[in-house]
Amino acid sequence: MVRDRKVTLWRLLHGSRRVKAVIYFLIFGAQIALYTLLFHYAYPLLEGKPITWPASLLFVLETITTVGYGDLLPFTNQYTVLIVILMMVSGIIQIFMVIPLLLIPTIGSHLQPSPRSVSPMKSRDTSSSSVITPSRRRSSKACSSRSSRS
Repeated sequence: MVRDRKVTLWRLLHGSRRVKAVIYFLIFGAQIALYTLLFHYAYPLLEGKPITWPASLLFVLETITTVGYGDLLPFTNQYTVLIVILMMVSGIIQIFMVIPLLLIPTIGSHLQPSPRSVSPMKSRDTSSSSVITPSRRRSSKACSSRSSRS
């Protein structure tokens, strides 16, 4: 029973790109929600200033994406600084996970050459057919004028 769960989890994690993308965005959303909750309750305790839920969410999004406008700076408590550093590092790691997970497979599928299709005309056997092409003969005047120059 435990082995069946492991196999199912393995197949789920190594399934299609769409499943991986959904799992990634669920984890990313949970991370943002967790950091917003943590920051909303820790900031007033550590810094002694009240903060609203939208301000907490805005700060977390700014920090995870490393935009960091600095609306709440300077921090007076070192624990707040550690929480913010944790948010930044995990946000950078999470954002860089997008490259191998979503971007490279998508770009790679667009850059792969498509297989050539065989037209019905080329599929026939042409070994017994003759192809007549116009020849490029020089006119006798052009040949005689070149020989007279030498």
